[in-house]
Amino acid sequence: MDNEFNVGEKTLIPYLLDRRIKKIDYVMVSHFDSDHCKRAD
Repeated sequence: MDNEFNVGEKTLIPYLLDRRIKKIDYVMVSHFDSDHCKRAD
């Protein structure tokens, strides 16, 4: 899994920063499968 594409780093963060979003108030997790929720070490 270490070599997988990092959606948060490569897609989500640039998207949010482009729209000047610097703070997220809430995060909804549909379920805790690794494809939806993964612990960042």
